[in-house]
Amino acid sequence: MKYSKHSMQEGRTFIETLGYIAVMIALTVGFAALVSQIFYRYEASEVQQQLFELKKVISARYSADGTYANIKWSDLCAEKIGPKNLLPKRNCTPDKESRLQGHHIFDGAVKISSESGGRLFSIQFAGLPKDICAQLGIITWHTSEGSDLDHMEVNNVTFNWPSAGGSGKTLPAQTSDVVAACNRTDYTNKIKWYFN
Repeated sequence: MKYSKHSMQEGRTFIETLGYIAVMIALTVGFAALVSQIFYRYEASEVQQQLFELKKVISARYSADGTYANIKWSDLCAEKIGPKNLLPKRNCTPDKESRLQGHHIFDGAVKISSESGGRLFSIQFAGLPKDICAQLGIITWHTSEGSDLDHMEVNNVTFNWPSAGGSGKTLPAQTSDVVAACNRTDYTNKIKWYFN
């Protein structure tokens, strides 16, 4: 059987085309993974910013009262203060206050409440991935920046300042302690910060 030059050329072109397609698929998959990684880093940074902004808003809004006894999502909604992407999505009305909660960027619940008879307030972020839980747990709350962190709980492990005594781990939290406390592999880790 005799092959013409033309039929051999077509075969080579087909193989080259398959090679080009394989290269394009590999580049597309690599680019998609890079974009996904960049977006996840953005979310990790954004969730920390949401915590800082919410803490600052609550401190500013309620410290003038001298108590945190009346802390409510409905106040923050009505006054349109706080991170807009964190506030409850539906209408914030005082009669539905017990059901109100915000959502952070990973779509987990954010709860705020009065603690210790209004002396403290708490912010709880639930539904956190393991690595984000660890990142938020090791935040250094500097006193020079107006930190008023009283204590925190990471998946029911309590972290206290050494001067406060009590059981649990000490603040500032050690990375190894926080990583051990953020032990849930799915999106069910939660952290609750208590501020005064």
